[in-house]
Amino acid sequence: MNSITGSYSSLISNELNNTMKTLTLLTVFLTLPTLVFSFFGMNVTLPIADQNPFSWMIILILALIFIALIRLALWGRRIS
Repeated sequence: MNSITGSYSSLISNELNNTMKTLTLLTVFLTLPTLVFSFFGMNVTLPIADQNPFSWMIILILALIFIALIRLALWGRRIS
């Protein structure tokens, strides 16, 4: 009975570890675009002016580049 309980506990622990790893990766991927958008959303003068019609696309592309770089860095370490 102790052996069955121990193996069941180990199985649940492994599933919890995998879930926490996935949630941590999602947090990292969602934090970087939030950082970029919040920086460009401040009410200060920035290099990208409001008069530029492509400023929104430039900020979006910058956020996607950050996501791709983090993905490559994590993939290089075999984390994800």
